[in-house]
Amino acid sequence: MLHFCRNSQLRDLERVALVAPRNLTCLSAHRQVERRKMISRGMVSVVAVAIAAGACVPKEKMAFNAGPQQQTIVRDGRNAILSKKKNSTVVVSPASRDIARGSRPVFVVGIQNNGRTPGDFRVAQVSVVQIQNGAPARAMPVVTYDQLVTEERTRQIVGALLVGVAAAGNSVAAQNASYTNRGNYSPIAGAINGARADAQNAAMIDGAIVSSQMNLAALEQNVIKDNTLMPGEWVGGQLHIEPPQAEASGATKTYVITVPVGDEIHEITVAQGNAA
Repeated sequence: MLHFCRNSQLRDLERVALVAPRNLTCLSAHRQVERRKMISRGMVSVVAVAIAAGACVPKEKMAFNAGPQQQTIVRDGRNAILSKKKNSTVVVSPASRDIARGSRPVFVVGIQNNGRTPGDFRVAQVSVVQIQNGAPARAMPVVTYDQLVTEERTRQIVGALLVGVAAAGNSVAAQNASYTNRGNYSPIAGAINGARADAQNAAMIDGAIVSSQMNLAALEQNVIKDNTLMPGEWVGGQLHIEPPQAEASGATKTYVITVPVGDEIHEITVAQGNAA
């Protein structure tokens, strides 16, 4: 009887020993599944917070105060100003209907040579000064084409690193998704998920390259550069400016853009305030 009891106990222990690893494996797989769910929920939460934060940024609009030989007009639904002198005409309007507070103002500047001789426009001669309490207070540097290209290339380097990290994470996630609920790796699922991840990574990398090329091409095409204007010729492009300093109590910010054309100077007064 004693011998029988010992054999029974041994069989019970063997059953426990055989069942325990499966239970631990199932528990480990369950934890992996739950962990992946938590990561997914976390990513969704981060995206939601980012979208909400972007939606909460106050918007501002630009208006113009016309001076002598100037007229405020509307171009494509946006405020604009026309400044006309003897030998040159300058038209300035915002590049967008509104901008996020604290971001760089971008203006579209059109210049015409009305004279009989060629006239020069140089971006380095354009200046912007913020006005506070009726007096010039601080300079707002113009961001040149070369500076914008340098910034874009820096963004491309950072973006390439982030794409690499995202691609590696995508591959790891594909392999993690190839385990069954019991924690067993499925070669078939691994091959399918790996191929899908490779295709997604290739598309992501190609998209980043195309986006970078398009951004550089847009800068080349859109940003205003130095020009010698022939008689009757129009030139134009975007003028990027460092943002003005915030005023107390969110008051309207005022600054003056000085645009020399040949031997004439156009002074454009901008009022930037909360969008209605």
